[in-house]
Amino acid sequence: MSKMQTAAIGFAAGIFGAALTIGGYQYYLQSKSGTYKTAANLSEGMQMFSQMRVSVEEYYMTQGRWPYSNRAIGFPPPGRISGKVVSSVEVMEGGVVAINYKPEVVGQPATLVFTPTANHGGGMGMVDWKCKTDLPTKYTKVLGLSCTAM
Repeated sequence: MSKMQTAAIGFAAGIFGAALTIGGYQYYLQSKSGTYKTAANLSEGMQMFSQMRVSVEEYYMTQGRWPYSNRAIGFPPPGRISGKVVSSVEVMEGGVVAINYKPEVVGQPATLVFTPTANHGGGMGMVDWKCKTDLPTKYTKVLGLSCTAM
């Protein structure tokens, strides 16, 4: 084999290797962007939760107990609080807030449940929120949540 043929084969192998690397990287980006796109949709529920959270905490501070329903904190019934990907947001006994997602978001109905706990050690008005969910971990991590499985 001549030096020219060896160089041509080496060049072709290099291009083939680069194509595999670029293709693999593009697949990686597409799989990540799908996760981020889904997480962006899930953030709609987090925005709704942040509104409910303030009202639940205010109720606790003024009443000395947790609210038991949407009505107790002045919000419409759960099914009337919905959006593009959220089917309902509900305040339950003990101030627990449940965000229910439509099935098309992650391929099945999904729920995020936030449970408040008064933290009197941190001063008046401190509330810790624990999260439980049946969402895949990859989405809760992108949302910045540390949830336990339901």
